[in-house]
Amino acid sequence: MAQNGPVPIAADTMVSLTNANVTSATVVNEGGSVLIVIPSVDPATPSLDDGMALRPGFGIDSSKTLAEWFPGKAGANRLHVYSHNVRGRAFGSHA
Repeated sequence: MAQNGPVPIAADTMVSLTNANVTSATVVNEGGSVLIVIPSVDPATPSLDDGMALRPGFGIDSSKTLAEWFPGKAGANRLHVYSHNVRGRAFGSHA
């Protein structure tokens, strides 16, 4: 089942934005600080070295496949978000 809805993010904490394998996603940064979006190939929490996309404050993306989000990350099927030094909130919609 898709986890379509807001996800709170504690400062300096990585959280899962998707709770199942997905092929595409829309990510909305509902806060004013930059969020870091990181792909993974399974539910395990990735590291920041696994590739990332920055989402500006109050930024929205149209739906993209994970291959479009992260062209260098073969097999990516989950998304995680990280907020550095401040609390944040992201809204994820995925299929």
